[in-house]
Amino acid sequence: MSPALPMTMLAWSRLAWRTGEMMLASSEVIATRSVRLAGAGVSPSPRDRAETTRMVQEKVDASFECASAVGTLAVEQAVRGAGRFWADLWRLNADLAMLVTSRSPAEVMQRYVRSIASAAPAVGHAAVGHWAADAVALSAQGLAPLHRRTAANVKRLRRRAR
Repeated sequence: MSPALPMTMLAWSRLAWRTGEMMLASSEVIATRSVRLAGAGVSPSPRDRAETTRMVQEKVDASFECASAVGTLAVEQAVRGAGRFWADLWRLNADLAMLVTSRSPAEVMQRYVRSIASAAPAVGHAAVGHWAADAVALSAQGLAPLHRRTAANVKRLRRRAR
C-alpha cells in the first residue's frame, strides 16, 4: 500500500463528514427559511424581504466562490501533473537511450527491465494516488465555501429565532 493512500482515505473521510455536516445544516436553514416565508404570506415584512434578498445573493456569491476555488486548484494540479509527466517521460527516455550503450543482449534486457520498472510508478499505483489526492482536494475546495456559509447561516438564524 502506498504511504499516501491512508492520508487520501482520511481526506475522503473528512470530506464525507463535512458534507454530512453541511447537509444537516442546510436542512435546518431551509426549514427555518421556509417556515418564515410561509408565515409572511403575500405581504412579507421588510425583514422577510431582506432575508430573501440575502438568500439569493448568497447563492450567487457561493457559486462564484466555489468556481474560483476549484478553478484555481485545478490549474495548479494540472501544472503539477504536467511537470510530473514530463519528468517521468524524460527519465524513461534517458533510461531507454542507455540501451544502445549495452555490451550484450543480457545487459540490454537488464537495463530494459530496470527502466520499465522505474516507469511503473508514473503510470501505476503512484499515479492513481496522485489522482485520488487531487480529486479529494478539488472536492474539498469546492465544498469549503458552501460549508462555511451554511454554518454561518445556522448560527445567524438560531440567534434571530430567540
